[in-house]
Amino acid sequence: MKNMIIASLFFLSTLSYSQLTYVPDDNFEQALIDLGYDTPPLDDFVPTANIENVTDLDVGSYGISDLTGIEGFTALTELWCDNNELTQIDLTQNINLTYFVGSQNQLTTVNINNNIQLQSFICVGNQLNQLDTSQNSILESIIILNNQISSLDLTQNPLLVTLSAPDNLISNIDLSQNVLLEFFNLKGNQLIVIDFSLNPELILIFCENNQLESADIRNGNNENINIEGWFRMTNNPNLTCIFVDDIVYSTENWPDIDPTSTFVETQAECDLLATTSFKESNFNLYPNPAINILNIETNTPFSKAEIYTTLGQKVVESSAKSIDISNLNAGLYLIIIEEEPGNTIVRRFIKK
Repeated sequence: MKNMIIASLFFLSTLSYSQLTYVPDDNFEQALIDLGYDTPPLDDFVPTANIENVTDLDVGSYGISDLTGIEGFTALTELWCDNNELTQIDLTQNINLTYFVGSQNQLTTVNINNNIQLQSFICVGNQLNQLDTSQNSILESIIILNNQISSLDLTQNPLLVTLSAPDNLISNIDLSQNVLLEFFNLKGNQLIVIDFSLNPELILIFCENNQLESADIRNGNNENINIEGWFRMTNNPNLTCIFVDDIVYSTENWPDIDPTSTFVETQAECDLLATTSFKESNFNLYPNPAINILNIETNTPFSKAEIYTTLGQKVVESSAKSIDISNLNAGLYLIIIEEEPGNTIVRRFIKK
């Protein structure tokens, strides 16, 4: 009889323990007390029944360093744990998670391989050095600025709309599978080549402060980027040519490029620029782009000005300071100005 009583007590104790979730971090437990999921005193345990059906949890700014116990929130769909002291987090049991915010912690890795329902991942200002999104096929938003990520594979994220990863270490990125991408911000990385030709939905491109040598924006829908300041590609000193759908549109609407960069539509135009020397001078062309008349402003005498297509065909020759270009087709042209001493100055201009 005595043994039966002891066995019963052990069973009840085990049952009681199994109905509790271990929460060793006092700050995390205090947050759960504040939210009404636990009661004082702090004892490292929370009733599982109180948390297993919770769908939204915000435990931001509590000084939490250990999120052990989050696995008890099996119904969780949205989690905010930003502005804490977390170095790691295990979300493998939170399979219903769709929205995660873990910004301003000390996270080095976050495993989201089991979170196949995840749609938004926001982890700003951490120490992430990698992010595996290969199992997150319905992911729509990745916001990971100010981390230490050097590579990012997005080929398994066909629904991605927003990618914001400035101030990382990314040198290469393949966007060929992200046909729905609208917002792209990778400023302050180490990009050398960028190709947006398969991203027709883009409305924002921030690529300043990289190491770009090649940029292709020819996606057939450049006019979709039509808000002032939403195209930026400055501080890329090695970027000579930016390939676009329409030189005139890009020149008029996207001013934020380096003086050493030029919008072109074809490789032939880019090749011509690469073999042409642009000397410093006091010549100024206006307006640029021009519609009917191109004006040459200078105090230096010149004998003639010749206008060439990017294929090297001379289409206009004049000695006047105001040149009629109304019959030219829209596009990029070179004007070669011959100064009196025999010097030649080469400039680019756009005909609308």
